[in-house]
Amino acid sequence: MKNLFKDTYPYFKKYIGVHIFCCVLSAIRMVVLVAEPQILALIVDRVINPAFGEEPTANSSIFSFLIDDLPADDYDAILARLVGMMFVLMAVYFVSFYTKWHLSHYFGIKSEKMLRKDTLDKINHSSSELLQDYTAGDLLTITNSDPQKLKSLYADYLTRMVDPIFYISLSAIYLMRISIWLMIFPAITGILYVIVTRRYMRRSKYYYDRQWRKTSELTSEIQESIYGIRTIKAYAREDYQTEIFSRKNHALRDTLYEFGDYRARFNLLYSSIQNALYIISMIYGIVLSVHFSMTAGEFTSFLSYLMTIAGQFTGISNTLGEMQNCVVSSNRIFTFLRKKDPAQEIYGTKEVSAKPHITLHNVTIRSNDHDENEHADLVTNIDLDLPYGKKVGIMGRTGSGKSVLLKGLQTYLEYESNKYSADDPECSYHLRGDFKNLDKFRTDQTKNNSEKTDYQSGTYEIDGIDVHAYSRESIRRSFGFAMQDIFLFSNTIEANIAYYNPDASPEQVHACGKAAEVDEFANKLPDKYDTIVGEKGFGLSGGQKQRVSIARALLKDAPVLVLDDCTSALDFETEKKIFRNIKDFCGDKTLLIASHRANALKDMDEILFFENGKIVERGTHEELMKLNGRYAEIYNHQAGQEVLE
Repeated sequence: MKNLFKDTYPYFKKYIGVHIFCCVLSAIRMVVLVAEPQILALIVDRVINPAFGEEPTANSSIFSFLIDDLPADDYDAILARLVGMMFVLMAVYFVSFYTKWHLSHYFGIKSEKMLRKDTLDKINHSSSELLQDYTAGDLLTITNSDPQKLKSLYADYLTRMVDPIFYISLSAIYLMRISIWLMIFPAITGILYVIVTRRYMRRSKYYYDRQWRKTSELTSEIQESIYGIRTIKAYAREDYQTEIFSRKNHALRDTLYEFGDYRARFNLLYSSIQNALYIISMIYGIVLSVHFSMTAGEFTSFLSYLMTIAGQFTGISNTLGEMQNCVVSSNRIFTFLRKKDPAQEIYGTKEVSAKPHITLHNVTIRSNDHDENEHADLVTNIDLDLPYGKKVGIMGRTGSGKSVLLKGLQTYLEYESNKYSADDPECSYHLRGDFKNLDKFRTDQTKNNSEKTDYQSGTYEIDGIDVHAYSRESIRRSFGFAMQDIFLFSNTIEANIAYYNPDASPEQVHACGKAAEVDEFANKLPDKYDTIVGEKGFGLSGGQKQRVSIARALLKDAPVLVLDDCTSALDFETEKKIFRNIKDFCGDKTLLIASHRANALKDMDEILFFENGKIVERGTHEELMKLNGRYAEIYNHQAGQEVLE
């Protein structure tokens, strides 16, 4: 609990005065609740009993002064004044309740907003290495439901703890005015509730954590089913996905049932304690009223206090149990927020120049062979010199390593060298995917001193200076990427193209769209560039999404443009147009393009031909044709196919 308040206080301290005021309002409400039984006691002793022929009896109520100036036999006036006081107290109660609720929830929501912003900001600015232990469901919980629970801590739970503390304290003072012996059973009730609640809290923490994990798994499964709906239908695996969902749904259900049963047993125990002590206390109160001259009104107020005190102890127990859920949520959120991102600590503050000179020296990207527990090189000993303005094409068969190199370049802008693998299907570790075997891989590699523990090695330099001397933000601004893995937002085509620069004019957007041949299909749509594309680009074909992705990279207007086989879904003629447009559009910018089609790369300053992760041929188109090697063979073969087409 101590860490709970320590971690959350920075988010609520701005409104701490408001929350203190809300606690004061809660105290006022409890004063009203304590006062009402005393007024009821006066009504019984000074109005009801005399109405049945009994003499008015003295009463220990602090409100006796309200009727001291009235004749003892003027029952109507006494009743009117006491009932009027009841209405006044009720008005105070409702005003304080509404004001407290409104203020606490309003400022609680503002604090929740701040906390949710920080968690999402942490996700957006963290490397995948930091996020590797979290599923999509985990991150959704951390950014959505967990901040909401912590909001309830200050908006509800704290004042709900203040309420019973004030009520029990004020009730105890009044009961001791009558007889100190009246506190015996409330004290016993409190002790028993403390013992039971301590055990409940320890166990409930386990159930809350388990419930979160099962909910997270179910959320991730739902997300995968939604995003993969086309694949599911294409393979007729609807029943299979439903079965997986049902298993995880049943697991969550069983967890909720188990926790519900556990809570029911404790609530039964609470109720049993409450009812047993109430009956015993009532008998005890009757004895006291007979032997110690307790008035009927005082006995009535005693029963009222007794019932309410027991209920207040139950409220404390329930609130503490719910606060345990806040503890679990707080641990998740602040463990995540406190995690250090290793990638943020290795970069400097230097700014990349407007015309960067990129150099890769002896770059090797590796994955792990799980069968033999040995490294497998995806690309090996790559040297690449990219002075500003150079146009380089990369070619090779599927799996040759060309995409690995480009994605390795992309990930290197974010991740530390000698530590991370490339984002490629051939890699064992996906930078934006599942790292289940990452720790095992590191452990295995550490045990073998003859092997390096790196995934990616070599040096990356910008203007002859190691890349780590530059700030990550500066590096990212200097590169524009259009990769195979395309993500489009649920927005208009124009907004997706202008994602990097939302303030770009329509003319700028359309110019980039024209260069990427987006015009070819966008202008045929009813809303043209204002057409809303579905989530992840749903509603567009693969080729259309690729063109939007290229236009988005062009609009970024970075000095270095990297295109990784991002025209694979396009026909030859469209691809040729786009590459010609890109070359004209980019002007003197550095261009790095990977493609399966040799004809698309023939105008590049240099062409690299990959095979088995190595550069086996390099040079201009004319030089490679003269070699009459693998590049020439594929070029001639593809040229024949293009003629046939």
